[in-house]
Parts: sequence; C-alpha cells; structure tokens
Amino acid sequence: PLEAFSPYTLTDPEQLKQDLARIRQSGYARSRQEFSSDINGFATAVFDKAGKPLASISISGPAFRFPGKEESEVISLLVNASKQLSKNSGKEDVNHYG
Repeated sequence: PLEAFSPYTLTDPEQLKQDLARIRQSGYARSRQEFSSDINGFATAVFDKAGKPLASISISGPAFRFPGKEESEVISLLVNASKQLSKNSGKEDVNHYG
C-alpha cells in the first residue's frame, strides 16, 4: 500500500500510473500538497546523450506562492532549463522526454 503523507497524497496505484504517464508526456512532475499540506513542488529531468536521466531540477515552496499563472511560469522555466542542460550534455532530441 502507498502511504499517505497528507490528504492529497496519491495512494491509488491506478491514479499513480496515470500521473506517471502524464509526467512522461509533459516532461515535468508536480506535487500539489501531496507530501505536506502547505507545500507545492515541481521537477524536471535532465538527460544524457543516450536519453537516460542524468539529474533533476526542482523547486518547491509554500502552496500560496504558486497560484495558476505563477505555477505555469515556474513549470515553463524548469522545462526550458532541463532542455538546455540536456542539450549541453549531448542529447540531440531535447523535445522528447522518456
């Protein structure tokens, strides 16, 4: 069983699978109060030349600091930074995740 850390933690395996599919498709992960009721976080992967995960970039903070527009801006900055770092590491197709 998946442990719940807050009322928003994904504990249903099917929901988790759907979230992982969304992450692969979009290129970023987000946690909206899933670990702590007042913290949101976002992350992207950096890939090596072979397309394998090399590192990650993340940002987290109080949930009230990430309303709609700010959340989109943070995600955009993270995705663009990870694409640039992946490109610098030799990955050719930086628009493809996973």
